[in-house]
Amino acid sequence: MNAQECLSPKKIWVLVAIGVIISVAAIACTHEVRYIVSGSMDGDDQPYDIKTIPIYSLVMIKDVDGKDMLDEFEVGDVIAFHYSGVVVVHRVIAIDPVAGTITAHGDARSEGDVQEVTSDMVVGKVTGVAPLLGQVVHFVKSSPIILIAMIAVLIVAAYAVSDIVRIYRKG
Repeated sequence: MNAQECLSPKKIWVLVAIGVIISVAAIACTHEVRYIVSGSMDGDDQPYDIKTIPIYSLVMIKDVDGKDMLDEFEVGDVIAFHYSGVVVVHRVIAIDPVAGTITAHGDARSEGDVQEVTSDMVVGKVTGVAPLLGQVVHFVKSSPIILIAMIAVLIVAAYAVSDIVRIYRKG
């Protein structure tokens, strides 16, 4: 078997797909992924690592134990927390070590609209934002035909991978 047969375009695409799947799985094991459905963080860019979070984005949330929240968060970080039965994603605007609370605010919300976050409310810290992937999720959620097509593509991809593995083992 020569190098050209070993690295055919089909095999390269399969290897890339496997790499993407492994990367996504690794992120999923260490982070929770959430879909943003409100525009409360879709304001002007902020001077922090996470500048803004457009509506319909996906966010990666690193789990944070609420007991450690005062050590884990800084002003400007984006925090995920339970509030009125839902998970809210807002920016940390103040930390009160005496009261043991964090004040959070949505970048696009009015100035007086803040939440006091206590340790029992904390879900984690937002470490990444994927607006494009969120748009794909939004599109798929709004179009069941696309979902069916994506499932068909995944089935074909799985068949191709099994075919390559079978050929490789015979080889």
